[in-house]
Amino acid sequence: MTSRRTAAARLWTTGAIAVVCACGTSPAAPDGLVAKGRWGGDHVTMDVTDAGATLEFDCAHARIAQPILIDGGGRFNVPGTYTPERGGPVRENDDDRTIQARFSGSVTGKTMALDIATVVGVQPIGTFSLEQGKAGRLLKCL
Repeated sequence: MTSRRTAAARLWTTGAIAVVCACGTSPAAPDGLVAKGRWGGDHVTMDVTDAGATLEFDCAHARIAQPILIDGGGRFNVPGTYTPERGGPVRENDDDRTIQARFSGSVTGKTMALDIATVVGVQPIGTFSLEQGKAGRLLKCL
């Protein structure tokens, strides 16, 4: 009788451990996409949709024109465009300053670490920390 209870207890414990391990702590959304909605932090606001995202910075804006897929570890790496701005009025014949960029980082819970770099020459543009559901704190260029 005792060995049957011991065996049952071991089986229950093993099953409980398996359930806990299966649940994991992956920050990935069930569909493997960055959660839709507003993400914000110092000097950045990001609005995520099913189709990608738009970003606004102190003195620039950016666009990601595809869904932002995240892996089981919460990491992402997607192409997009980054457009530096300058203060003052925009003139009709201003040069388009848009450049190809790479947006990479990770999501853990409601926090996102975001790195942006140019595609050509791989120059870092910036590193940002964002929180889901928060507005960004921008200081627009003059």
